[in-house]
Amino acid sequence: MPTGITERNKANAELASLGYSIKSLEKELWQPKVTLYRHTPAYNNSGQMSDDIGTTIKNLTSEPSYIARCARLGQFTFPPSESCICPWCKERKEQGVDVTEEDGATSVVSPLHSKTCEDCGAILQAASSGGLSTKFKYHKERLHSEA
Repeated sequence: MPTGITERNKANAELASLGYSIKSLEKELWQPKVTLYRHTPAYNNSGQMSDDIGTTIKNLTSEPSYIARCARLGQFTFPPSESCICPWCKERKEQGVDVTEEDGATSVVSPLHSKTCEDCGAILQAASSGGLSTKFKYHKERLHSEA
């Protein structure tokens, strides 16, 4: 929690670098509780998607340092859209992934990245190349590590 003006300015600068505007910081983050939207999918320990892009996370604290930590994980106070400038939405736009909004709900039509394990022939899929890399590393460590 920022205790002085310097810490608060650092937190605001970090939030601004993650895609928030100064106007939105003053307008949205004064509330005691906020709703965040996932701009990246969430995966459980077994590698299966637990929350899709656009899923809401309600009643979270609006403390700037907490919001900055969530923003680094791809969770923002605004839903993903075509006009979003966060790194994850930019990556999806560059890959040609469609983000559609209907009745306040956001859905993402995402081509999956896939890779085949040379050792066992398993086909692994993920929504992003980074996610696929992590999933493939986890697969190799769990199933094909030399004991």
